[in-house]
Amino acid sequence: MSIRILTSVFAALVFAVGLWTASCGGGDSPTAPTPTPPTPPPSPPPAPTVSVVEISPNMATLEAGRTQRFVATAKASDGTVISGVNFAWSSSNTAVATVNNNGVATAVAAGTTTIRATGNGVSSAAVTITVTVAAVANVTVSPSSTQELMIGETVTFTATARTAGGAIRGDVGISWASSDTSVVTITSAGVATAVGAGMAMVRATADGITSSPVTINVAEPPPPEPVVATVTVSPADAMIEVGATQQFEAMALT
Repeated sequence: MSIRILTSVFAALVFAVGLWTASCGGGDSPTAPTPTPPTPPPSPPPAPTVSVVEISPNMATLEAGRTQRFVATAKASDGTVISGVNFAWSSSNTAVATVNNNGVATAVAAGTTTIRATGNGVSSAAVTITVTVAAVANVTVSPSSTQELMIGETVTFTATARTAGGAIRGDVGISWASSDTSVVTITSAGVATAVGAGMAMVRATADGITSSPVTINVAEPPPPEPVVATVTVSPADAMIEVGATQQFEAMALT
């Protein structure tokens, strides 16, 4: 075999071995890819900031003694309602109307006041409350049942003046009267005193409105127990034989 043929065969063998080595994973291994770290969760959005506080209703007119509940709402600058805000309430004139921590206003006396609600340092616009005083429509007296007294005894009455709507008029004066002062007298504080036997009626008046009468029956007190002045024993003297008996009688004298 010629040298040229041997050389060709050898070259072919080398080429074939190279192909086999490459197909079997010969040589350096490729570098493994670095794993990608997980994406962290997004940060929570910041809490909304209170921009405005609104009160509903935005005004009220009340009779003295009446109440009105107000509701405060906190909103962000985009108008979104913010929940969970605690509000502090205030009245500019508590002599006219007060307001508690729940937003309930109580009308006290005639006049005008304003209330506000403050949440997270933001105050609402002022809401005006006008308090009116309605006329007295009726007067009631307690106790209202018939009273039975002895001469010298007393009973205390109270009177309540109300408007037609049922509101109490605690700002009006009450006067008292007895139909027969020889039987019953009554003070400006409503204390009735039985002074003589008989029957009398008492009434209360406020702003020209008079209550229904309350009857008082007065009786003479029972006569006092007699006072013993002396005690006599009869017989005053006695001579008794041994073994005999003697009846004595005692008499109390007033």
